[in-house]
Amino acid sequence: MWRAVTQGAKRSRLTLALLALLWLVMPAQGPALAQDATAEETVDPATLVADSIGLTADNVLTAAGNVELFHQGRTLQATKVVYDPATDRLLIEGPLRLTDEDTGTVVLGSQADLAADMTEGILASARVILNRQLQITATEVRRGQGRYTEMVPAIASSCSICGNGPPLWEIRARRVIHDQQAQLLYFEGAQLRIIGVPLAYAPRLRMPDPTLDRATGFLRPLIVTSTALGFGIRQPYFITLGPSRDLTLTPLVTDRGARALEAQYRQAFRTGNILLQGAMARDDALPGAGRGYFKADGSFSLPQGFSLTFTGLAVSDTTYFTDYALPYQDRLRWNVAVGRSRLDESISGRVTRYQTLRAGETNLTQPSILTDVSIERRFSLPVLGGMAGIQVQSFAFARASTVAADTDNDGFPDGRDISRLSAQFDWRRDWVLSSGVIVAALADVRGDVYGVQDDSLFDGRILRGHGSGGVELRYPLVKREGATGARQVLEPVMQVLVSPTTPATVPNEDSPIADFDEGNLFSFSHFPGVDRLETGPRVNMGLRWTREAGTGWVLGTALGRVWRETAPGGFNTGSGLAGAESDWLAALRVTLPYGLTATARSLIADDLRLTRGEMIFAVSRPRYDLSSTYLWAQPDAADGRLVQTSEVLMSAGYYMTPQWRARASTRYDLEGEREVSTDLGLTFRNECLLFDVSLSRRSNASTTVADVTTVVVDLDFLGFGGARGAGPARVCRR
Repeated sequence: MWRAVTQGAKRSRLTLALLALLWLVMPAQGPALAQDATAEETVDPATLVADSIGLTADNVLTAAGNVELFHQGRTLQATKVVYDPATDRLLIEGPLRLTDEDTGTVVLGSQADLAADMTEGILASARVILNRQLQITATEVRRGQGRYTEMVPAIASSCSICGNGPPLWEIRARRVIHDQQAQLLYFEGAQLRIIGVPLAYAPRLRMPDPTLDRATGFLRPLIVTSTALGFGIRQPYFITLGPSRDLTLTPLVTDRGARALEAQYRQAFRTGNILLQGAMARDDALPGAGRGYFKADGSFSLPQGFSLTFTGLAVSDTTYFTDYALPYQDRLRWNVAVGRSRLDESISGRVTRYQTLRAGETNLTQPSILTDVSIERRFSLPVLGGMAGIQVQSFAFARASTVAADTDNDGFPDGRDISRLSAQFDWRRDWVLSSGVIVAALADVRGDVYGVQDDSLFDGRILRGHGSGGVELRYPLVKREGATGARQVLEPVMQVLVSPTTPATVPNEDSPIADFDEGNLFSFSHFPGVDRLETGPRVNMGLRWTREAGTGWVLGTALGRVWRETAPGGFNTGSGLAGAESDWLAALRVTLPYGLTATARSLIADDLRLTRGEMIFAVSRPRYDLSSTYLWAQPDAADGRLVQTSEVLMSAGYYMTPQWRARASTRYDLEGEREVSTDLGLTFRNECLLFDVSLSRRSNASTTVADVTTVVVDLDFLGFGGARGAGPARVCRR
């Protein structure tokens, strides 16, 4: 059914003619519709808009002047359209534009002969634009079966064209067939040209159209050169295994004889997903021996709001990650965790297996299997008021060794196994006095049951109880500057804590190394774990000051310290907490409105000697970004630092043009006077091409392991498939 619509006062005189047209056209279809009432309901009428519409005696409809035809999500714009009901075809004079909203396809042409529903026909001098990305120009375009578009001869490119010059890249072919249903493009006699220069030829070529995210076939190759493996090529092959599964196989071949096959398997389920990755390789690094790695990740939603996650990593040797340009790890972990977090509740359980690759450690004496179950809830405490929390935890780990003594001098018995059941209760209530002072009462009580095996000093069951209480005073002061609109907040904080109990001594596994920062300044215990707890009277005191200007910049400082009656013992020397009086904790933070941030933290002794320091500087602007970090720490044997640590990390990125971006990062050991790692990269991305070259260098402190430098070249012609987005389009200069 055709329905003509007029627009505007200029076309109002056509109303009677259009009504007559409808009366003439509809009877031609009346008998068929009368035979089947259901068929009448499925008729999808078309809408025709034009400056003038005429009808001949044999019912030939002619629309001329700004013609627009709408039918089943397709839109046709042309200069003139002639519809012959006898053949049920449209003869169109251009310039014409045919748009399919469902597929995002746009067809431009000079003239056309189409079926009435625009699903098949012939267009002359046409240009097909797929998903507003890939353009295919052809002398003739044929549409058939509402699915196929044949273009002969054809030129395909997603690049902008300036003047009469060639595009950055193009594929010329004798014939191109676009299968809209399968979302694939088939090229016959395909020739790849770069800036008009022929570079490659393929008799037949199949590519995904811009709307297809997943299809079996070759992915873009990567060119790799490495000082460890030599020059090689990675050629991924993607295999779809259904709507929710796929497999990617990536062979690697180098000129030094390295042969590797990488695999990645993904599967999505109704409640989660899994990712399995791995590789098998043979190379000259370990002649005659196979190398490889395996990694597994997954996450699932469980009933009652619980979630299940797992991760695992295994590798054949310690240098595999470096040789094959993978993220380096010196401790491998397999972990399965189940948990749920709500507003006032947290439940978690995990089982973890560790494997060490460090030269100074052995898996016999390191905790290898760990289990942890924890339930924590927060609630309002009746009668006393305030907020309270209770936590119940079950924790255990085991070592493979059964030796009860410390034979490797790492500070732990070689075979010590520990299990612990703990219950902790904490409470806090605040009062605001008329003067503005905030007074808080604090309490913390816990009980633990330890089970210790294979330890010459501790054996059997150990019961431990501990309690602490205290008072906290805060006096926030606010000042507003009327002239500038800035606001200043000054807040002194003091905690007086007392732990009247002396807990039983238990093995120290989780608290040998402590850090002192703003996060644990006001804590009952400054130890990172629970095997060591602070006792006796102590005072945590700090001062915070912040100024927020109306122009958007923020300046914040913090200063704090811990006073105790006696030296607590148990803290490592580099923590700043080893003495009766801790080091001074000082922090500074600056934020400026034009993207600059700076942070500095330091621990300062009474003699103004710096014991630990960290400075972070970052600038983020639309055209460039820059960040740097400096870390300094004194020697601390407990933390594995036998010498002074002094390192600097820097990274930067700069857009030389909207399409070209350079990046660089480095980590340098100032104390050892050696480069730890360096990464350089150069990327070009525009509307049709992505080119990326990256260089990474990893230095090893060991004299037996060589440094590794890797170069990777990535080239991707954008417009095929939907994996990568386009960059800034080319700007043509006049």
